[in-house]
Amino acid sequence: MSCCRQTFSDTEVKTVRAAEKIGRPAAALHELAAFGEKLSAMKKKIKSALTYPSIVLIAALVALAILMAVVVPKFETIFSLHGSDAQSLPWLTKKVLNSCNFLRAHVVALAVLLLCIPLALRMCFAKKVLREKLSAIFGKIPIFGNLLLCVSLNKFFRTIGMLMSFGVPLQTALQLSIGVIGDNFHRQSFTRVLDRIKHGETLSASFGGNRLLAATDHGLILAGEESGNLAKSFAKIAELYEQKIDGQLTFLAALVEPAIIVFLSIVVGIIVISIFLPMISIMQSVRI
Repeated sequence: MSCCRQTFSDTEVKTVRAAEKIGRPAAALHELAAFGEKLSAMKKKIKSALTYPSIVLIAALVALAILMAVVVPKFETIFSLHGSDAQSLPWLTKKVLNSCNFLRAHVVALAVLLLCIPLALRMCFAKKVLREKLSAIFGKIPIFGNLLLCVSLNKFFRTIGMLMSFGVPLQTALQLSIGVIGDNFHRQSFTRVLDRIKHGETLSASFGGNRLLAATDHGLILAGEESGNLAKSFAKIAELYEQKIDGQLTFLAALVEPAIIVFLSIVVGIIVISIFLPMISIMQSVRI
């Protein structure tokens, strides 16, 4: 496994090495396989939760683009036939028509840009530095930030619990578990915990200054420290964060669709108002 660093991580190698020392390599391999399955299942949950809202958003944007590029510009011809030049139109109408003309003139470039965004994001996530910067940006978004935090904490506690269950020393297990956290801010938070432990503080006191953790987490860590079964406490914390991830994914899926509908309603409402304002003036002039 040490010779295949592209396939096996440092955490997996040291887990098996520690399990070999206590005569439980098969149990370690089984635990690593279960850990990989849980990570894969978590990724599938996130993808499935975001797939439907993404399809709805794409369909809505396509319909909006057709409305602005095909339907709305025809009203500009109607306005010109009834003597309404560009200067006499309401401010809102002029802005909407200018936006539609811009969309028609650059529709190919905008379509190519939208298609390139997923490829660009994939390339950014492939590089560690860019991935950390993107994670920091997404982490500042209220809903996505909480979701990313729960994912990081779930991976961290599940990893350290698995390592300690096979006899890996606390400091080594903590250092390896910090490495699985993708976000630099979260990683630095637990690095400070490791530094405090190296300076002689107890585990519960070191984690006590970490504001990323909930009160329940601190209580479970203290209970595990006093009972001498930290591995079980860390595994329980990981399960709690897995439940939080499921709840946040459900909430996110339920929130995104109404948000898209509200956004489209506002945009379509602005377009309709901008079209009807000059139409009212035209109808009044026809009556006169």
